[in-house]
Amino acid sequence: MGQFAATGSVPVGQFAATGSVPVVVDKNRELRYTEFTIKITILDRQGGMNMLPDKNLLDMNGKVAIITGAASGIGLGVSKMLAEYGASVAMLDMNEKGMEEAEALKKNGANVQFFRCNVTSQAEVKRTVEDIVSTFGRIDFLFNNAGVTFRKTVVDLSEEEWDLVLDVGLKGTFLMSKYVIPVMAAGGGGSIVNTGSGW
Repeated sequence: MGQFAATGSVPVGQFAATGSVPVVVDKNRELRYTEFTIKITILDRQGGMNMLPDKNLLDMNGKVAIITGAASGIGLGVSKMLAEYGASVAMLDMNEKGMEEAEALKKNGANVQFFRCNVTSQAEVKRTVEDIVSTFGRIDFLFNNAGVTFRKTVVDLSEEEWDLVLDVGLKGTFLMSKYVIPVMAAGGGGSIVNTGSGW
């Protein structure tokens, strides 16, 4: 076993390297060479890894994606990735931090737009989907990612907190899908990904 260090700018992803190192193989301390292979995982500054280093594997040029819960965490990470692969991204969130993140992506050439939307409100979801279609012209992909989590036991969790978890995670998924599916169908189809977690 040994330690290796590298400096410089490297891309995010997984890589393999082979080579040989000298090792002591007998009592005369004769040096011989043994082959080795190491695997290296390069993480980005957010601790994430680009799982598709070959952009040809995910060509999103001309596609429009909606990401809920896009101001931080998984939603923000997916927004960045899809924008990198050419998609136009509608970033939805209640947190105004999403606007700052969208503006930062725009400065790097991404075609993204932030929409403040409460996914538990039918009126807001309907209006936001209409605004997205007005802005981008179509919808090809929906990631229902918005969620609320309370790290409490069943005994300590309030009814209001329980209702909010279900409203955002379940009702929000229902409402977004309800208004996005007809747009997708009219455009020839699309994809929907749903995520969920505990309270």
